[in-house]
Parts: sequence; C-alpha cells; structure tokens
Amino acid sequence: ARTLAPLLAPLLLLVAASAPADWPDDPTLNVPVCLAVGDKSDVFGVTDGAGGAIVVWEDSRGGDGDIYAQRVSADGEMLWQVDGIAVCTAAGDQDVYHSSTGTTGFTPVISDGSGGAWIVWQDERDFASRLRDVYARHIDADGRLTPVSGGVRVAGGAGMEDRPTACSDGQGGVIIVWQDKNADPVFSDIWGQRLDADGTPLWNDGQPLPLVVVGWDQDGPSLCADGQGGAFLAWSDSRDDVGDVYAQRLAADGTALWSPPSGIDVCAQPGGQDAITARLASDGDLLLAWVDRRSGSPDIYAQKVAAADGDHRWLVWGYGVGAAPESQYRPALASDGEGGAIVAWFDYRNAPSGPPWNLDIFAQRMTAGGDPAWVDGGVSVCGAPDAQRDVDLVADGQGGAVLAWEDNRGGDGLEDVYAQHLRADGTASWATDGVPVSTAPNNQKRPDLVAGADGAIILWPDDRESLYEADVYADRVQVLDPTAAPAGGGPADLALRVQGDAGVFFSLPRGAPVSIDVHDLRGRRVATLADGRWYDAGEHRLAWPRTGTAGRPLPSGLYLVRLRTGSARAVASVTVIR
Repeated sequence: ARTLAPLLAPLLLLVAASAPADWPDDPTLNVPVCLAVGDKSDVFGVTDGAGGAIVVWEDSRGGDGDIYAQRVSADGEMLWQVDGIAVCTAAGDQDVYHSSTGTTGFTPVISDGSGGAWIVWQDERDFASRLRDVYARHIDADGRLTPVSGGVRVAGGAGMEDRPTACSDGQGGVIIVWQDKNADPVFSDIWGQRLDADGTPLWNDGQPLPLVVVGWDQDGPSLCADGQGGAFLAWSDSRDDVGDVYAQRLAADGTALWSPPSGIDVCAQPGGQDAITARLASDGDLLLAWVDRRSGSPDIYAQKVAAADGDHRWLVWGYGVGAAPESQYRPALASDGEGGAIVAWFDYRNAPSGPPWNLDIFAQRMTAGGDPAWVDGGVSVCGAPDAQRDVDLVADGQGGAVLAWEDNRGGDGLEDVYAQHLRADGTASWATDGVPVSTAPNNQKRPDLVAGADGAIILWPDDRESLYEADVYADRVQVLDPTAAPAGGGPADLALRVQGDAGVFFSLPRGAPVSIDVHDLRGRRVATLADGRWYDAGEHRLAWPRTGTAGRPLPSGLYLVRLRTGSARAVASVTVIR
C-alpha cells in the first residue's frame, strides 16, 4: 500500500523579474565556472533537472587535453568542487569535439534523468597503437563518478573511432554512436553501443554494433532519443554522391526499424549535404536541419521525418529555410513544442563582397505541416556590424526560442556573446540585434545554451584573463512569460496540493504552459508530471507517477513537488510511504 501525506502547507514563491543576486547584471562580469591554469575549450552543457546545468569542457591544466565537469545551480552557484571535477585525465588528449562543421548537431553530454549526466569523448591514450577510441563516464547529481576510473571504453578497435555523440535511453543509460574507420583507414562507417545505468554494454554481446556499413563515407552522425527507449540517427552519406542526408530509427536493442536497414534517403540532391542536426519533435517525429549545396552555395534546409516509417512529412528533399543569396552555415535546431521546428544559422547574404565579413544571424520557424511561420528566408535575429556566427538556441516552451551567438560588433577582431529571444510569431522580445551577455575583454566564443533558470543558462570559453588561454564562464538570460497573470492574478491565485492517492491538484488564475516535477531532498528530479503543456485557467488534477525517471516506483521518503508557470512558482512537500 502507498500513502501520500502532505507535511507542510504549499509554499508559494514568486521569482522577481530581475536576475537572482548570484547572476550579475553587468555583461563585463559573468559567473566563472573554471579559472584553473591552462586553456579550456569546447564547452557543452545539459540540464540538471532543477533549473541548473551540468557543464563539461576540454581542459589542458595537466598538459594534455582532459575532460572536466561542474554543476551550476539555477542561481549561478557552483555545486561541485572548485574548478570542476576531473572526469578523465588519462594519457594523451581527450576531446569532446572534433569537427569543422559546427557543434550544434553534436551531443557529448546528456542528462541521465536523475540530476546527473553521461559524458562521451574521443580518446588518444592509446594513440600510438590504435589511433582514437571512444570512452564514456557517468557523473551523478552530487559529482560522484562511475563506473570505472578513466571511463568505459566503448570502442577500441585497431582503427580510428571518433566524433562520438549520444542520447538518453530513457532508463538512466546512454546510446552512443560514432564514425568508425576500423574496416577502412580512409572511409568511415557508423557504429554504436548502448550502456545501461551501470555502464554495462548491452548491444552485440558487449561489442560495438555496426549500424551503417556501406560504400564510401558515412560520417558526421547526429543522434536524438525517440522517446520510446531507442534513438533517431542521421548522418552525411557519400554512397551515391559527395554527401546526402540519411537517417535511421534504432530500437532499444540497436535493431534498425526503418527499411532498408542501411538508412532512408532524406535528401539526395547534388552538391553535398552535411552539418546535420537531429532533434525530437513534440509529436514524436524526427526533425532534421543541414547545410545544403544543391544550388552551388551553401543553404540551410530542414525536414520532418515520420517516426513510424521514415516517410518525408514536408517537401521531398527538404524545405529551404535559409535558401538566400550567398552562403549560410551551421544550423542550430530546436522543437517548437507544437510539432514544428525552429532553425537558426549564420548568414553571408549581407556580405557578398568579401572581407570584412558582415555575417548575420537568421532564424525560421516551420509549422508541424511544413509551412514557414515567419518571413520567407528567415527573420533577421542580428544584423549588427561585422561578424556574428556560431549561434545556438533552445526552445522557450511558448513556441519561440532563446538564441545566443559570438559577436564581433565591438571591433578589434575580438568576440563577445550576445543573445535574443524570439516569440512564437518571430518578433524579438529584447533590443534590436540582441542584448550583451558578455562583453568582457578579449574573446568570448561559441556559446552553448541550456534551458533553465526561467530562460537559458549560457556557457562559453572565455580568455578575458589571458589572451588565447580560455577559462569557462556562464550567465543567465531570463524570459518573462507573456501569459503571466496581471495585477490581481499573482501568486495568491496559484495553488498546488497533493491529496493522498487522489493525485496532485493545481489551479491557475489564467491559461499558461505548466511544468511540474518531483524532486528528492538532494535536489534531483525523480519524476515529471507536466513538461510545458498548456493548461486553461481553473483547477486541474494529475495522477501521482507510477514510476520515476529511473523506471522504478519512487521509494519511501520526503519529496518536493514543484510547479512552474512563467515567473510564478509553487512548492508542496510530500511523504511517500510504501
């Protein structure tokens, strides 16, 4: 039998519109994540499930490149040891990034669903005998590393295995794919493996599983969970051309679910397609964006692929979301929460005459049915002087997105970080051409975004202290909810309670997107009841979760049920007795 006993009256909180004290308002300050000696690069983050982020980077404090990690709270506090935890300091270089086509399709760190993360990397500790291998390691919400020192060797053949990317298996484990040159020192295939929550390989009797092995090159893999324990896989494939877009859906056991097993041809146009990014649509289908050279110069195209059979949902061979004059590069992609997609990229359309390059940031939203929701060719996100590039974005839960990019408008060839919020209709919430996130001395480059802290946490390598010897910094941008209650509809009208086995009840003063999570007393998210879904004004009931994020019933203990809608918050304390 199970009893849910409310211990305390729900505690109602309202988050102020200004940033918390730990997030500075001055873009020349920001929050240092790691200031250790040596250069840091290739900074990536993932949500910690509590509004903060787990940050991973490549670190040379020991001479070679190593992997370090830190957890940043929603208030900008460092939760693990100063300057981060050493994930791997083995001999040789360990890299979390290795591509000239951009980072947006590449995912070296993924949430485990319980406040921790899996980290994957390419490893040269045995470079003299085997070139690069693929390793992975888990870190929990408290910064404890498992399962073995130095990480699990996922792939260690005689040839080159590199550019690993990962997604969650939905059960605390991880699915990993990489480009593999064991069969041929020149041309790569796509191989993969799944690790359970303990780090045990599950596919092919513990050996790497060949996923796509055909003629010529299969490279640049991008991966996202399919929401059913498996994954969607996309890559650039030269079996018939210099590079086409191919995709496959993998079952939880690694079996190919679409026909043929070697992948479906998403785009077979001349000129070559690469820099592919895969994301899960809110309706369970696959979203893809890529760089496409069918017209001669690079453009940005996108496609939606049916989860059931791999059929094209939009125009055959994709829709040109950024098919404008001159060149467009490095698409960043997010679900719009309504079955469609938001795509952003950096764009040469206003820089046709050569240096100094006046590169700009553009974006487009595609509806679930494949129609552009914004102006043809994309809306201008930033048209400031000089170059803006390497944009990243996260959805805002309201049909829009938060974007950040590196920006040269300050002159002297040095980069800053700027950001913008686009509403669902493509209009900008903040100042024209974006707001400064970091304008500290020297360079702030290649930002990575994590949704959380009432907007997004932005992470980047930063050499303000010593030119070309970067540290890791972070800051937060906040999105004020346009659906937030007006005067008379504040926190007193927002209610949350847990009533025994009857479930979780909440009431809203007006319709709004709502997220409700269950956390244990260590701050780990252990279950999700609502994830940004729209609810009308009035009272609503949700059933208590049968299982938590780990796939098992929640054990006896004290839990916090947290409701978020715009800037309003409600928290209820609950005891589970089994």
